[in-house]
Amino acid sequence: MGILPWLAGALSSLFSSSVVRFMAMKVILTALFVTILPIILNNFAYKLIDIALSFLTGVSSPQSFVLNVAGLGAFFADHLNLVPAINVIIAALVTRFTLKLVPFVRT
Repeated sequence: MGILPWLAGALSSLFSSSVVRFMAMKVILTALFVTILPIILNNFAYKLIDIALSFLTGVSSPQSFVLNVAGLGAFFADHLNLVPAINVIIAALVTRFTLKLVPFVRT
């Protein structure tokens, strides 16, 4: 057995172990960022907004904050005309899907 096959085997085993370690770390970090980080950020933001609202209003009420955020979202959706825009997009998608079902009409 020569030195070249031994060197190739050593390099391939070193490379494969580092790739496996990298992939395992990538999977673990992706799972953490997808599942745990949004929960932590949501809880942090909610607590921060609750503290700010209790400081400004003197009352700690998470229910009023939820209603205010929903009302603010509806306000922006109404003034930005998001509902008609989404209706047009969905109607176009449904029309395209329906036309694809007709055999003699190809779009």
